[in-house]
Amino acid sequence: TQLDAQASVEVDNDELTVVLSITRDGPRPAALTQSVLGVLTKVTEQVKRVDGVQQQVGDVSAFPVWGPKGKTDQWSARASLVLVSKNLGALAALASELTADMQLSSVNFQLSKEKRKAVEKQLMVDLAAAVNSKSSAVAQAFAFKGYAIQSLNLSEQRQAVAMPMLRMATPMASAMADSVPIPTQAGKSMVSLQAQVTVLLQP
Repeated sequence: TQLDAQASVEVDNDELTVVLSITRDGPRPAALTQSVLGVLTKVTEQVKRVDGVQQQVGDVSAFPVWGPKGKTDQWSARASLVLVSKNLGALAALASELTADMQLSSVNFQLSKEKRKAVEKQLMVDLAAAVNSKSSAVAQAFAFKGYAIQSLNLSEQRQAVAMPMLRMATPMASAMADSVPIPTQAGKSMVSLQAQVTVLLQP
């Protein structure tokens, strides 16, 4: 007999990811790259002074700007920086300060690995209870003495209840971003575990 069971829970997001970027345009790619790296170095040193914030440098690149008649003598250099922290307020304040040097590209709230692991551990207990309850109910309904689980297939679903994401279609101007605090309404995520079970009913 094939049975399906599910256990779900809504939990508060506890981690914030901020992506910042810097772009420079001009005729000399080497100078543009050095300018971008200079800003990146300054910002990463500033981030190090804030406890609990992890940072990862993203793509650093320089590429020609193509016009309607083909390549021009203009180049563009770009770099990005990803910041992650469970201290939402500290990172939100830091990111707002950093917009003086870099553009704010996106803000995303999610569950940390530690919290997700703890939630999934509890859901596993709830899922096992649901599987056993369904299996026992089927066995009793059809007058079987018991059951044995022959196979078990687990799957997980992750979904933001109300996606707490701010993403700019175009980079926010530094002067504007500097005066606007980043909101820290983290929202919730739905975590679900599903089980597909093959049950052998015992006469």
